[in-house]
Amino acid sequence: MRFVSICSSSSGNCTYIGTNEAGILVDVGVSSMTMLKRGLDGAGISQDCVKALFITHEHTDHIHSLYGFTKTTRVPVYMTAGTMRAVERRSIGRASRKDNIGMAYRADFLHLLDEYNASDIGFDIDVTYFPTPHDAEQSVGFRFELDGHSIGYCTDLGYVTKEVFAALKTCEFAFIEANYSEDMLKNGTYPPYLKKRISGPSGHLSNAQCGELAVNLVKSGVTRLCLGHVSERNNTPFKALEHVRGCLADEGIRTPSDCIVSVAPAVSGGGFINL
Repeated sequence: MRFVSICSSSSGNCTYIGTNEAGILVDVGVSSMTMLKRGLDGAGISQDCVKALFITHEHTDHIHSLYGFTKTTRVPVYMTAGTMRAVERRSIGRASRKDNIGMAYRADFLHLLDEYNASDIGFDIDVTYFPTPHDAEQSVGFRFELDGHSIGYCTDLGYVTKEVFAALKTCEFAFIEANYSEDMLKNGTYPPYLKKRISGPSGHLSNAQCGELAVNLVKSGVTRLCLGHVSERNNTPFKALEHVRGCLADEGIRTPSDCIVSVAPAVSGGGFINL
């Protein structure tokens, strides 16, 4: 089972999960279909291997190339009812400007997550979803199971709910958010309302919150973590990684012997993990 982070930041998010022959995407926040192809090519995966796309929520950094994807691939796309409604509203408002998101909701290959059946896509991956506290219509995280391996995928949440933790704690590998450094956000140039939004209960996880989650997950049996959605303005990969490793060390958890921890790149190049 392979986990390929094509891009992961506040600017764009897209991940491939599967094998060299077939798999699925989580989000399509890439700047273009060319970037998607380049990211897959870099991991030795053909775009034809993608059998389905799963959307976490409707923010642009997660669906920027949705229209281009549905127009050029006709691969089934799965999202919650709330996300579908939000995509529809945004599409209507932007269609006159020919935005990438515009008109995507009219395609007959958009489906509700509750309709997902592995037999429909010809790839036997089990998918479950769970709600996340974020300022979107119906934001979710995912749990994927394939060939005896389990991956938890959860970014864009203001805090860790009991339901989020329950979904992640029995995974072999978890992709979790380390969006901002509290000091960098506080002393940065963002206006007060945006700082409040990012650090609020419907915003994003800080390095400190990520570190606490990481400790609890490893204590529950998770053996591999990847930190994602790292802000380019309010964090650095080094800060995120060092803080989480420090939290683990404070609890006597050794890396990499007890748990392997890495950071997803902002754009493709080094974000490949084999399970």
